[in-house]
Amino acid sequence: MEEIVTAIQSWNPWWIKEEKNEERERILSSVSRGLLPSIIQTLQTRHVKDILGIRRSVKTTLLHQIINKII
Repeated sequence: MEEIVTAIQSWNPWWIKEEKNEERERILSSVSRGLLPSIIQTLQTRHVKDILGIRRSVKTTLLHQIINKII
């Protein structure tokens, strides 16, 4: 199990909470536009979710914020 966790951490630095990452801090502190709580709530269902929007409409930021809440 420890090997799996180590591998995941090397592939995804979001799993290492203690690591100071300026880009991560910028993303997490940016505006979620009020969508984050409703998206988190829908994660309780076993349906596929998609986030659609025009370019530069905070989709990636929302995904990063969701990841941070889940992990």
